[in-house]
Amino acid sequence: TLTTLELSQCSPALCNAFNLELGVPGSYRVDGSYVKIEKFIPSVQVISSKQRPRKVTLRGSDGRNYVFLLKGHEDLRQDERVMQLFGLVNALLARDRRTNNHDLAIQRYTIAPLSHDCGIVGWVPHCDTFHSLIRDYRESKKIPLNMENREMMKLAPDYDLLTIMQKLEVFSMALKRTTGNGNDLYEVLWMKSTNSEEWLERRTTYTRSLAVMSIVGYILGLGDRHPSNLMLDQLTGRVLHIDFGDCFEVAMNRDKYPEKVPFRLTRMLIKAMEVAGIEGSYRSTSERTMGVLRDSRDSLVAMLEAFVYDPLISWRLLGQGSGVKTEEKKETSNTGDATGPPNDQVVCGVLDDTAQDLATSIQRAAGEVANQPIRNVDPRSIEIYSEIQMMAANLKSSSRVASIAGDEANRVEDSIGRSRMARSVQKNSILSLMETDDDSANKEATNEKALKVIRRVEDKLTGTDFTDGNEAGEPLDVPDQVQRLIIQATSIENLCQLFIGWCAFW
Repeated sequence: TLTTLELSQCSPALCNAFNLELGVPGSYRVDGSYVKIEKFIPSVQVISSKQRPRKVTLRGSDGRNYVFLLKGHEDLRQDERVMQLFGLVNALLARDRRTNNHDLAIQRYTIAPLSHDCGIVGWVPHCDTFHSLIRDYRESKKIPLNMENREMMKLAPDYDLLTIMQKLEVFSMALKRTTGNGNDLYEVLWMKSTNSEEWLERRTTYTRSLAVMSIVGYILGLGDRHPSNLMLDQLTGRVLHIDFGDCFEVAMNRDKYPEKVPFRLTRMLIKAMEVAGIEGSYRSTSERTMGVLRDSRDSLVAMLEAFVYDPLISWRLLGQGSGVKTEEKKETSNTGDATGPPNDQVVCGVLDDTAQDLATSIQRAAGEVANQPIRNVDPRSIEIYSEIQMMAANLKSSSRVASIAGDEANRVEDSIGRSRMARSVQKNSILSLMETDDDSANKEATNEKALKVIRRVEDKLTGTDFTDGNEAGEPLDVPDQVQRLIIQATSIENLCQLFIGWCAFW
């Protein structure tokens, strides 16, 4: 298989690009400064994963190399918004006196969507997925990677067809028969540390970062936390999450293999913590984080509300497979210079062009209605057709008047404003006329789902997430809420129902 590409062969334009004004993604600062792209390193590595992303290296104007992963067939717009949410959470944790001295910041990385199905992701150095760490450890110990799954298949070849109580029994028995009793991650942390002091520091950072992301992931409704979506920084021990495609409890509400746990807290993760396990730094950090988030719920809900209603990603709430199609609007600039035509001519040209464009689009739409066979046209279509024709006629006459009235500067400005406003009103009228019942039903479904998502987030941030919908129970305090979440996440009954790729036995 191909493992490297040469830019000179696959993209000569990038290979010959030097000293660009374009900034390195993620280097933009509030004061307007940024690191410019000096050149692209000519060799590109192909990563041997499912989608075969490309590892691209840029040389910045500061002399440093910046590594990115170019990913195709994947929508990164939602991941970008999640990173923005993590930025807000980090600011809240750094500002609060309960958490500002505990180094609880979530590790973030650059995400820059280039289109609806590709984008670039900042490369985080010296990080490995939990799956690769456990795989390498088991290979070194001559232990089969899928040992637990083998035991489960021996006990019950038709595991998916069993009842919950039968699955619980088989799952528990398989865990007991496992060599090493799930100490793999604990051993990895120990072996990769050069001394006990470094090991203790990494273990503490691991526990705290896992706790913070557990709580933030629960508020966000983050699912699909299998071992390949969790990474470990081998220098600091910090836990890093990737792939934020399943947010707002989408994974919990799917038809097949719905997730039953609020976050990942399996036996390997617990055994890699301190001596006290969950009862040590993990619980105290979870409670502090939840307390800060609940106290700042207005800020979080405001950001998540904008997040949910974003038309670029709101389609995910309905479980649809493609993004919302957006129509790009062309804007004409009329910044004439000394060599250009007089200003009134430019303005009249702009008015004529916009009127002509809109009239053409109206006529095209009208033609589509008119060209339909009579037997397929309902009475509403005939009504739409007649109204569109009237709009087109009115628009043509009004645009001529606006063009003639372009003698004086103030009249020109007024006619521009009126024309733009009229154009907007006309477009909205046409769109509302041509909107089908399916479109309006889809909008209503999206709004209803969005409201439900926001209410669910508000319940989590007020401690009413465990009350029955029909009962107005007392809000839980932070320790009780965290305790219930931990019980849910560690319940063998919940874990045994997850699909096999989630690796609940790890």
